[in-house]
Amino acid sequence: MKLFLSLVPEPEVGNLFVSNITSDSFSLSWTATGGSFDGFALEIIDSNRLLEPMEYSIARDVLATHISGLSPRTDYIAYLYGLTHGVRTQALSAVASTVPEPDLSKLVVFNVTSNSLSLSWNARDQAFDHFVVEVIEAEPGSRKIEHTVSGDQRSVVIPRLKGATRYELTLYGSSGSQHTPPLTTVATTGIVFPIDLGSYLHMV
Repeated sequence: MKLFLSLVPEPEVGNLFVSNITSDSFSLSWTATGGSFDGFALEIIDSNRLLEPMEYSIARDVLATHISGLSPRTDYIAYLYGLTHGVRTQALSAVASTVPEPDLSKLVVFNVTSNSLSLSWNARDQAFDHFVVEVIEAEPGSRKIEHTVSGDQRSVVIPRLKGATRYELTLYGSSGSQHTPPLTTVATTGIVFPIDLGSYLHMV
């Protein structure tokens, strides 16, 4: 009697790629061949080992993840393991270096009313002489309004706007004659509700 043995290939993890690198994040993707894993384990450390290591458990059917909350301009090493019956495969590793934090970033709209809104942003200390905020209605032919903001400020209130109107907002950092690339966003002011004069006079 002849016995035939069917050899099941051991699962393998391969091709660990780094992409979408920013000042505080990057993405990782990989391949898994030869069988199924119970899951994956990912460890992120900085190359100087000055920061607390970060560990992640990843589901078996996930072959990519995004890592955020990192420090700018820092070299990181990512170690990826496949897990089978509680046993780790040999680690795959990849190096990712976050880029410097941008001079100007994260333009945010808040406190929107029927006639005003507020803007905030991030910028390096002492990086700019001043900021320029451009406000324009999102209608062809609308007039642009500029606001100049001191270089040590990180927010501004834009008053005297029309109710229920969509505005395009652009922010530049300025140092001497140099301007940063613009940050842009849009916002719509609130609705102006008409006053019922009859009810108001009755209340008075």
